[in-house]
Amino acid sequence: MNAVKKIFDLQFSRKAVAFLSVAALAVLLIPVLRLALYSAPWYDDYNYALVPHNYWLETHSIFYVLQGVIYSVRSSWYAWQGTFSSIFFMSLMPGIWGEEYYFLGPVFIVIMLIAGSWTLTGVTAKRLFKANRIDRMPIQAIVCGALLGLIHTAQGGIYWYNAGVHYVLMHSFFMLLLAGIIALYYVQSKAAVIALVLWSMLGALLVSGSNYVTSLQGILMLITVLGLWLLNRSKRCLLLPPAWQFTPLVFIKILSPPATVCGRPFSKLPAWEWTRFLPSCILSVQALSDCLPSADG
Repeated sequence: MNAVKKIFDLQFSRKAVAFLSVAALAVLLIPVLRLALYSAPWYDDYNYALVPHNYWLETHSIFYVLQGVIYSVRSSWYAWQGTFSSIFFMSLMPGIWGEEYYFLGPVFIVIMLIAGSWTLTGVTAKRLFKANRIDRMPIQAIVCGALLGLIHTAQGGIYWYNAGVHYVLMHSFFMLLLAGIIALYYVQSKAAVIALVLWSMLGALLVSGSNYVTSLQGILMLITVLGLWLLNRSKRCLLLPPAWQFTPLVFIKILSPPATVCGRPFSKLPAWEWTRFLPSCILSVQALSDCLPSADG
């Protein structure tokens, strides 16, 4: 009992807690990345990577592989649901260069999931709650560990490249886009502003062409952010329009022939049905505006 009591009586500095948190996350990543070595291509992995793989076998040229990827994106836009950025990464399945490289796909998905959640958590804690780097690190490690540990299915979300790209990778890009837009509200350096505006444009391209759930989150996020900036009368709202390429890109996806057919039933819904989500949006904006100080004052 005395030994147990001594353990609970131990006191660690904030730096020690931060270090131990990051170390625990690193240990958690070891089996996740180790299992990637046992992953293998399956089903749609072959479908989307077929043309780029054939181009590689014929030419051994990265340039022609990218041509095959573009062909796959274009043909899938006509044949499936228009999700062009998802298809781009699906067609770049690492097994193109040999099945022994397939494990790099799941590794890439895990790295991007950690990068997205680490960055978004850090930016939120720093900008909205004024936490310093040492205090942010345990929170970031916990959030990243929770995302990995609570994923609904690791087989479908990580180790099957095709499904992992369509959902987990695209959501990781969404988290990085949101983190960049939050940071854009606060940064003062011209170089940082330019970099974040450019990232908002690239991030909008990636997220708008992803699965429909992530795309809808992106639209709601942009509407909310613009509303908050206007409520605070921030001139920074003038920097947000580059991200509004998001909207026409989503329409490019929605107007694909298969998506048009699938969307016909929704055109018959009464107009009032579309207003049901508005009260929750208004409450969300009100709650977030309380956490957002004026960047101009």
